[in-house]
Amino acid sequence: MYLTEVDDPLGDDYAVHKFLSKLFHEQKILFQRRVQRVLVLSKKPLEGGSRNVTPILAPVKSGDEFLFVVRLNPVVTKFLDGKNRRVPIDTQKIRAWLESIFSRNGFTTEFTFRTEGMRRSVKDYGTISLFSVLVSGVLVVTDTDLFRKAVEKGIGHGKGLGFGFLNIFDFV
Repeated sequence: MYLTEVDDPLGDDYAVHKFLSKLFHEQKILFQRRVQRVLVLSKKPLEGGSRNVTPILAPVKSGDEFLFVVRLNPVVTKFLDGKNRRVPIDTQKIRAWLESIFSRNGFTTEFTFRTEGMRRSVKDYGTISLFSVLVSGVLVVTDTDLFRKAVEKGIGHGKGLGFGFLNIFDFV
């Protein structure tokens, strides 16, 4: 796995997704937007600036602690108007939803989150609206296999639009 930092191409999340897809030759990636920068996790490096992060994941064991930041799309799927649709979780239930997502992905955590509201992107056929929360804290690995998978593949919905990239920082 490779971590690359690039200048934010600006535009909505879908425009950034299209730009990064071309830059990374259509490979599946995870990305997280920051102020004027975008962090990208990919399977193949981008020439001239990717850092191999596989050595960080290889020795991870149960009980290890990491600082983390992740942007998530807290939604549930409901059958509405004859279709399955993703609808935002009630704000009072977000903390419980986050705890459940984290435990299913191999870690427990002390965290805080900030509701960012709706993120809108324009696609050929219309507008995409995604509800967003930014979560940060300290996590403790409980299942190494699930945790590695969460870091490598992301968690939750909307990964192609900048959600689900579990950005970890060595804590110990």
